[in-house]
Amino acid sequence: MAVNLIGRSSYADFTLFHLHTEPFNFIASTKKQPFNCEFTLVDIQNHPLILPSTEGLGVHYMIIEAFSKAQLHPNIIAECSDISLSLDLVVSDFGTAIDPETVIKQHKNYNIQAYKIKDTELTASTGLI
Repeated sequence: MAVNLIGRSSYADFTLFHLHTEPFNFIASTKKQPFNCEFTLVDIQNHPLILPSTEGLGVHYMIIEAFSKAQLHPNIIAECSDISLSLDLVVSDFGTAIDPETVIKQHKNYNIQAYKIKDTELTASTGLI
């Protein structure tokens, strides 16, 4: 049951209007030395990773799928569906995470550093149903 998120789409009893697409970013604590400007999934697989959602849900699946398509195995140390708690774990240097850019912008006061992920089409789409 795929819905095209580009432009206007219809499926059964609803219509979806695409509003915005944004990239995901790799985030780490400011306690770490700053990294290069951009990361690849190959780079990220070597870091302890906290996934931002529980298994079977959209964001979790998208991240796992991106690694799978690249034939890589991420070092997943935790899964957390609470964004604030996930960011607290990153700030404490427990691990790193991959989150949509908007999440990072909404939590500007956290001591995190965000990096673009350059070798993937990992994006989040927002729409109006």
